[in-house]
Amino acid sequence: MKRLLFLLMFAGMGAILHAQNIREDLETDVEGQGSVMLIQDERLDAILEGNFEREEAKVHTGVKTTPKGKSDRVLGYRIQVFWGGDKRADQQKAQQMANRARGICPNLNTYVEFESPHWRTRVGDFKEHEDAEKYLSKLRRLDKSTMIVRSAIYLSRTEDAKNEEE
Repeated sequence: MKRLLFLLMFAGMGAILHAQNIREDLETDVEGQGSVMLIQDERLDAILEGNFEREEAKVHTGVKTTPKGKSDRVLGYRIQVFWGGDKRADQQKAQQMANRARGICPNLNTYVEFESPHWRTRVGDFKEHEDAEKYLSKLRRLDKSTMIVRSAIYLSRTEDAKNEEE
């Protein structure tokens, strides 16, 4: 059994290394031959380079874009107002909770996401836990299980400028 596990692990490592070599071969320019442009999700690059983070592997609804006036993602906090299953009714409930959260806190971004096997709705992009606590009591009116969770967030461009000055 140990030998089989070792062989499977060894074969998996070989496959990863082989995939990296194929990519390098494809991207190498050879005079007199056509060129290949390899387009792949940035998360796959992170996996191949060993920089994979669980948060970045999540499947988001819609196109993953940075909201207007926001920069790249950093680790921070969001307020989770809904956590459901994988059914269509759960997806609809997640969207309804997002709409209700926008009504209570229209200045905060809302995010409806699917992380298999759960639909969830999260609100806000808070750098500090204390900032999220200011909105928690307002949003707890939606559901008693509302809580602050650690999450990848978008910082506003003005916050980025402040951080660079410090």
